[in-house]
Amino acid sequence: MSISMSCVTCVNKVCDKDTGNCIVCPEGKYNQKCEQPCPYTCGNNSCEQKSGKCTDCNVGKYGPTCANCSVKCSAAKCDFDGQCTDGCVDGRYGDRCELPCLGNCTSCTRDGEQCLGCIDGMFGSFCSRECGQCVGQRCNIDTGHCETPCQMGWTGQRCEVKAEKQTEDDSSNVGTYVGVGGVSIFVVMIVIIAVVCIIKRKSSTSGETASSPSVAYGGPNPSNNSNRHSDETGGHVYLNLQDGSMPEQSENPENVYYNEGPVGFPVSMLKTLISEKMEDEEKKFISEFEAFPVGAIHPHAIAEKNKSKNRFKAIYPYDHSRVILNTIPGGNSSDYINANYIDSVEERKVYVATQGPLPSTTDDFWRMVWTINSGKIVMLTNLVESRKDKCEKYWPDEGDSMTTKTFDIMLNRERDYASHVVRNITVIDRKSKEKRDIHQFHFTTWPDHGTPNTLELVLFHRRVKLHKTTLPGQMVVHCSAGIGRTGTFIALDALLDFGKKYDRINIRHYVNMMRKDRMHMIQTEVRNQIRIFFLNKVRAVL
Repeated sequence: MSISMSCVTCVNKVCDKDTGNCIVCPEGKYNQKCEQPCPYTCGNNSCEQKSGKCTDCNVGKYGPTCANCSVKCSAAKCDFDGQCTDGCVDGRYGDRCELPCLGNCTSCTRDGEQCLGCIDGMFGSFCSRECGQCVGQRCNIDTGHCETPCQMGWTGQRCEVKAEKQTEDDSSNVGTYVGVGGVSIFVVMIVIIAVVCIIKRKSSTSGETASSPSVAYGGPNPSNNSNRHSDETGGHVYLNLQDGSMPEQSENPENVYYNEGPVGFPVSMLKTLISEKMEDEEKKFISEFEAFPVGAIHPHAIAEKNKSKNRFKAIYPYDHSRVILNTIPGGNSSDYINANYIDSVEERKVYVATQGPLPSTTDDFWRMVWTINSGKIVMLTNLVESRKDKCEKYWPDEGDSMTTKTFDIMLNRERDYASHVVRNITVIDRKSKEKRDIHQFHFTTWPDHGTPNTLELVLFHRRVKLHKTTLPGQMVVHCSAGIGRTGTFIALDALLDFGKKYDRINIRHYVNMMRKDRMHMIQTEVRNQIRIFFLNKVRAVL
């Protein structure tokens, strides 16, 4: 074979005898005849022979185009996939340092679950507690003990006790004199979880479960009519406050009269109110629970017609708040799914609470996520617990795909953490070919018939909140039945948002609000050791 001119640019001048295309290109060259130089951004002049995409990058670059590593990577160094190799700059974590450290951390571990440094004036778990009256507000990140002298008039290891009030008797209890102003949002979250989970209980005797299903929401409760308040109405009740001002507090700090009077109780009163309600074998908590509406208190005729699509026989979505799907031609009751819209304290239809999908309703579940334009799914159950099926696996394994009647579904990435898993899922409409990226946040350590570790749930909630999605729809929250764990998570989110805005909350009122739109929200058996756990947790934190 005679060597043509085109072969000159090939390695060893070897090319296809018919096309003249090079078999192998020399270093730094690409295309069919090896005439183009690799992009200058490629490391070691290394690129793919056909496409010219970089296969190696110089320091500070990554990917097939050798884009700049994130400035949030320490020294702006990353590997070819863009993952930071030398850690993150202060205040960031994650594979690409894309996430801000939680709380008031100035630096944190790679998984974001432990602070390594706090902003001045803060200490404790995720730097959520304020240092005492230290000079310069410098204190130990773990203990809160001042690293500088106390300011004038203050004493104690944390400089939290006014010098003129400290006596021999109270010198050993310095930690109990924490000012109200030091209660952080992180602590508020833990207390909200504690209170919500404490009131999660079923009646233990037949007399406590005998309320008639026909009792209207907000109407008399045969077992306890005296505990009703005017905030427990059947309609949507919202704040109507001028300039965000708060009404004066009534004699009963827990009375909530939206548009008419007091709004919740101050966050600073949480510890005192919890202590009072825990007295006499939690009598006040039990009384509050008995006052909640129980059973089917609103019409649910559509659910009665679709019993095969309900995971549990007695858990039905109410007609007035149910999620309505787009109908499928020829589909029998194709607009039905066991799911309800749930209001936040101030706004309507902020969440969707639903049951864990069944094998027969997996496509319905994804049609719901698609219909409401949701970008977040919060899953609070494992697929199997205590050898019982709790939820159908509605996503494929990483790198695989699955197909339903309506969608092609792919799992692009799965990240495992100590208490939860985060999955990046791509959903493609098989008809229109439209593609959407959806994040699923799966909490995996909620024990069967119990309550989760408080800190783990706080960290999980923070991760969910930090994720931003471009899709405008409601966050979808589910466990197995879509009432117990689902109600707890939604209450935590809604009450925290309201508490941060107004510095007041009312848990009882919000549980009633949720039960207006979905039956039995926050209701499960809580055993004695669980109650003791949360009581100790509240005492330890506050």
